[in-house]
Amino acid sequence: MDEKEQITNLNETIAAKFSRIETTISSSQDIQELFENLVNAMTEEFAIPYIWFSFIHSRRAVELVKRLESSDLLKERLNMILASAFADLIKNGQEPVLANHELKPFFKLLPKSNKYFLKSLAVAPIVLKGNVIGSLNYGDSTAQRYSPDMDTTLLQNLAEKFSSLLSKILANEKIESSVDEEQSEM
Repeated sequence: MDEKEQITNLNETIAAKFSRIETTISSSQDIQELFENLVNAMTEEFAIPYIWFSFIHSRRAVELVKRLESSDLLKERLNMILASAFADLIKNGQEPVLANHELKPFFKLLPKSNKYFLKSLAVAPIVLKGNVIGSLNYGDSTAQRYSPDMDTTLLQNLAEKFSSLLSKILANEKIESSVDEEQSEM
């Protein structure tokens, strides 16, 4: 097998892994399950040692983090960050950022309770109603895992799918809570 065929096979394998992750998270019924399914699927498919979530500080983000903190899997993987600090890190708006040098500024994304030994990381924005509310973060102790010259198309597609599912679940919960409120008023 020549080098071009090896690259094609590797790309197909990676795309299949992302597809399985998207299928797994698509079955999520609530917010906590969505986040847990993503962590478990990414760990299973890619053996990523560090996975966590950062949220831009807002009332909605605080509520979301409170809900996620009840999960043993998630409670140590959550971080709040100021909008200005987040914007300094994610200069491309809604596109993923890969880094494997000068990582110190990215430490603002790390959960306060965890110490990660990072030499590379991937940051994929979470978007609701066109606004970035935070990010999915993946880190590794090897500098080669995430490099700025790597293609981020599959990672961006996953982040978009995750964002879409989160938006859908939040919308369904609002509908259910407004129906519950109506019924309690009767």
